[in-house]
Amino acid sequence: MSLAGRICYIKSVLTTLTIFYLSLFKAPTSVYNRIISIQRSFFWAWGRDKRSIAWLSWETVCKPMEEGGLGIKDIRMFNSAILANWKWRLLSNEQGKWKDILVSKYSMESGRRPSQEKPQSWWWRDLSKICGEGVEEGWFQSVVQWKAGFGDKVKFWEDAWLGRNKLINLYPRLFSLSLDQGRTMGEVGVWEWSVWYWRLRWKRERFD
Repeated sequence: MSLAGRICYIKSVLTTLTIFYLSLFKAPTSVYNRIISIQRSFFWAWGRDKRSIAWLSWETVCKPMEEGGLGIKDIRMFNSAILANWKWRLLSNEQGKWKDILVSKYSMESGRRPSQEKPQSWWWRDLSKICGEGVEEGWFQSVVQWKAGFGDKVKFWEDAWLGRNKLINLYPRLFSLSLDQGRTMGEVGVWEWSVWYWRLRWKRERFD
Protein backbone atom coordinates (compact mmCIF):
# COMPACT_ATOMS: atom_id res chain seq x y z
CA MET A 1 0.00 0.00 0.00
CA SER A 2 1.34 3.44 -0.91
CA LEU A 3 1.90 6.23 1.59
CA ALA A 4 -1.26 7.98 0.39
CA GLY A 5 -3.18 4.72 0.79
CA ARG A 6 -1.97 4.27 4.36
CA ILE A 7 -3.00 7.84 5.20
CA CYS A 8 -6.50 7.21 3.82
CA TYR A 9 -6.72 3.93 5.74
CA ILE A 10 -5.77 5.60 9.02
CA LYS A 11 -8.33 8.39 8.49
CA SER A 12 -11.17 6.17 7.30
CA VAL A 13 -10.67 3.11 9.51
CA LEU A 14 -8.24 3.40 12.43
CA THR A 15 -9.62 6.78 13.50
CA THR A 16 -13.31 6.35 12.72
CA LEU A 17 -13.51 3.02 14.56
CA THR A 18 -13.08 4.95 17.81
CA ILE A 19 -15.66 7.69 17.15
CA PHE A 20 -18.56 6.05 19.01
CA TYR A 21 -16.56 5.46 22.19
CA LEU A 22 -14.66 8.75 22.12
CA SER A 23 -17.91 10.69 21.65
CA LEU A 24 -19.16 9.34 24.98
CA PHE A 25 -16.10 8.79 27.16
CA LYS A 26 -12.86 10.55 27.96
CA ALA A 27 -10.29 7.90 27.11
CA PRO A 28 -7.49 7.12 29.60
CA THR A 29 -3.95 8.11 28.61
CA SER A 30 -3.05 4.44 28.14
CA VAL A 31 -5.81 4.12 25.49
CA TYR A 32 -4.59 7.25 23.71
CA ASN A 33 -1.06 5.90 23.64
CA ARG A 34 -2.19 2.49 22.35
CA ILE A 35 -4.27 3.97 19.51
CA ILE A 36 -1.43 6.30 18.50
CA SER A 37 1.02 3.39 18.63
CA ILE A 38 -1.16 1.39 16.22
CA GLN A 39 -1.48 4.36 13.89
CA ARG A 40 2.24 5.09 13.91
CA SER A 41 3.16 1.46 13.41
CA PHE A 42 0.89 1.16 10.41
CA PHE A 43 2.00 4.49 8.96
CA TRP A 44 5.77 4.08 9.28
CA ALA A 45 6.22 0.29 9.41
CA TRP A 46 3.21 -0.87 7.36
CA GLY A 47 1.86 -2.56 10.50
CA ARG A 48 4.94 -4.71 11.08
CA ASP A 49 6.18 -5.17 14.65
CA LYS A 50 9.76 -4.29 13.87
CA ARG A 51 10.99 -0.78 14.55
CA SER A 52 11.10 1.70 11.71
CA ILE A 53 12.34 5.22 11.16
CA ALA A 54 9.84 8.01 11.85
CA TRP A 55 10.79 10.80 9.48
CA LEU A 56 8.46 13.32 11.14
CA SER A 57 7.15 13.81 14.65
CA TRP A 58 3.60 12.53 15.13
CA GLU A 59 2.56 16.04 16.16
CA THR A 60 3.60 17.29 12.72
CA VAL A 61 1.82 14.42 10.97
CA CYS A 62 -1.40 15.35 12.82
CA LYS A 63 -1.33 18.99 11.75
CA PRO A 64 -3.75 20.14 9.02
CA MET A 65 -2.41 20.02 5.48
CA GLU A 66 -2.50 23.83 5.35
CA GLU A 67 0.06 23.87 8.18
CA GLY A 68 2.39 21.29 6.64
CA GLY A 69 0.89 18.16 8.20
CA LEU A 70 -0.98 15.19 6.72
CA GLY A 71 -4.37 15.86 8.26
CA ILE A 72 -4.48 12.78 10.51
CA LYS A 73 -6.53 13.56 13.60
CA ASP A 74 -4.75 13.98 16.92
CA ILE A 75 -6.73 11.42 18.90
CA ARG A 76 -6.53 13.38 22.16
CA MET A 77 -7.81 16.59 20.59
CA PHE A 78 -10.38 14.62 18.61
CA ASN A 79 -11.71 13.09 21.83
CA SER A 80 -11.95 16.52 23.48
CA ALA A 81 -13.65 18.07 20.44
CA ILE A 82 -16.42 15.51 20.05
CA LEU A 83 -17.05 15.46 23.82
CA ALA A 84 -17.28 19.27 23.88
CA ASN A 85 -19.89 18.92 21.15
CA TRP A 86 -22.30 17.76 23.88
CA LYS A 87 -21.98 21.22 25.44
CA TRP A 88 -22.69 22.80 22.09
CA ARG A 89 -25.79 20.64 21.63
CA LEU A 90 -27.03 21.78 25.05
CA LEU A 91 -26.74 25.40 23.90
CA SER A 92 -28.52 24.75 20.62
CA ASN A 93 -32.26 24.47 20.03
CA GLU A 94 -32.03 20.69 19.78
CA GLN A 95 -34.73 18.90 21.73
CA GLY A 96 -34.49 15.50 23.39
CA LYS A 97 -34.99 13.56 26.60
CA TRP A 98 -31.21 13.43 27.17
CA LYS A 99 -31.16 17.23 27.23
CA ASP A 100 -34.13 17.50 29.58
CA ILE A 101 -32.49 15.03 31.96
CA LEU A 102 -29.16 16.90 32.08
CA VAL A 103 -30.80 20.31 32.55
CA SER A 104 -33.03 18.93 35.31
CA LYS A 105 -30.34 16.89 37.06
CA TYR A 106 -27.81 19.71 37.32
CA SER A 107 -30.26 22.58 37.88
CA MET A 108 -28.84 24.59 35.02
CA GLU A 109 -29.99 26.56 32.06
CA SER A 110 -29.26 24.86 28.73
CA GLY A 111 -25.53 24.61 28.20
CA ARG A 112 -24.55 26.80 31.14
CA ARG A 113 -22.58 25.90 34.21
CA PRO A 114 -24.55 23.63 36.56
CA SER A 115 -25.07 24.16 40.22
CA GLN A 116 -21.92 23.13 42.09
CA GLU A 117 -24.06 21.82 44.94
CA LYS A 118 -25.44 19.00 42.83
CA PRO A 119 -23.49 15.71 42.85
CA GLN A 120 -22.01 15.16 39.40
CA SER A 121 -21.55 11.91 37.52
CA TRP A 122 -18.04 10.96 36.40
CA TRP A 123 -19.16 11.51 32.79
CA TRP A 124 -20.25 15.08 33.50
CA ARG A 125 -17.09 15.77 35.51
CA ASP A 126 -14.96 14.60 32.58
CA LEU A 127 -16.97 16.76 30.19
CA SER A 128 -16.60 19.81 32.43
CA LYS A 129 -12.87 19.19 32.81
CA ILE A 130 -12.38 18.96 29.05
CA CYS A 131 -14.22 22.27 28.61
CA GLY A 132 -11.94 23.85 31.20
CA GLU A 133 -14.67 24.45 33.74
CA GLY A 134 -14.03 24.72 37.43
CA VAL A 135 -14.27 27.63 39.78
CA GLU A 136 -13.73 30.04 36.90
CA GLU A 137 -15.30 30.14 33.45
CA GLY A 138 -13.86 27.55 31.06
CA TRP A 139 -12.50 28.03 27.54
CA PHE A 140 -15.72 26.72 26.01
CA GLN A 141 -17.99 29.30 27.61
CA SER A 142 -15.46 32.06 26.94
CA VAL A 143 -15.55 31.52 23.16
CA VAL A 144 -19.32 31.07 22.79
CA GLN A 145 -21.09 33.96 21.08
CA TRP A 146 -24.84 34.44 21.17
CA LYS A 147 -27.28 35.70 18.58
CA ALA A 148 -29.98 37.61 20.40
CA GLY A 149 -33.12 36.27 18.69
CA PHE A 150 -36.03 36.73 21.11
CA GLY A 151 -33.62 37.53 23.93
CA ASP A 152 -35.10 34.88 26.23
CA LYS A 153 -31.85 32.92 26.59
CA VAL A 154 -29.12 35.53 26.25
CA LYS A 155 -28.05 37.22 29.47
CA PHE A 156 -27.62 40.95 29.02
CA TRP A 157 -24.45 41.39 31.10
CA GLU A 158 -22.91 37.94 31.29
CA ASP A 159 -23.12 36.65 27.68
CA ALA A 160 -21.15 37.71 24.60
CA TRP A 161 -23.87 39.01 22.28
CA LEU A 162 -22.24 42.30 21.24
CA GLY A 163 -19.27 40.99 19.25
CA ARG A 164 -16.84 38.80 21.19
CA ASN A 165 -16.93 40.86 24.37
CA LYS A 166 -19.22 40.63 27.36
CA LEU A 167 -20.64 43.82 28.83
CA ILE A 168 -19.62 42.65 32.30
CA ASN A 169 -15.99 42.80 31.15
CA LEU A 170 -16.32 46.04 29.18
CA TYR A 171 -18.14 47.95 31.92
CA PRO A 172 -17.41 46.35 35.30
CA ARG A 173 -18.32 49.48 37.30
CA LEU A 174 -21.70 49.76 35.63
CA PHE A 175 -22.28 46.06 36.22
CA SER A 176 -21.61 46.51 39.94
CA LEU A 177 -24.37 49.17 40.04
CA SER A 178 -26.87 47.22 37.96
CA LEU A 179 -30.04 45.71 39.38
CA ASP A 180 -30.34 43.54 36.27
CA GLN A 181 -27.49 41.15 36.96
CA GLY A 182 -28.31 37.66 35.71
CA ARG A 183 -31.32 38.85 33.71
CA THR A 184 -31.86 38.08 30.03
CA MET A 185 -32.05 40.68 27.27
CA GLY A 186 -35.79 40.19 26.99
CA GLU A 187 -36.19 41.09 30.67
CA VAL A 188 -34.37 44.43 30.50
CA GLY A 189 -36.36 46.03 27.70
CA VAL A 190 -39.74 46.25 26.02
CA TRP A 191 -41.23 46.64 22.55
CA GLU A 192 -43.34 49.77 22.10
CA TRP A 193 -44.88 50.44 18.70
CA SER A 194 -42.32 48.15 17.02
CA VAL A 195 -39.43 50.01 18.68
CA TRP A 196 -37.19 48.42 21.31
CA TYR A 197 -36.57 50.42 24.50
CA TRP A 198 -34.08 49.42 27.18
CA ARG A 199 -35.34 49.49 30.76
CA LEU A 200 -32.12 49.22 32.75
CA ARG A 201 -32.30 49.60 36.52
CA TRP A 202 -29.56 50.91 38.80
CA LYS A 203 -28.78 50.88 42.52
CA ARG A 204 -28.30 54.65 42.46
CA GLU A 205 -28.34 57.55 40.06
CA ARG A 206 -25.32 57.63 37.78
CA PHE A 207 -22.94 60.57 37.47
CA ASP A 208 -22.71 62.35 34.12
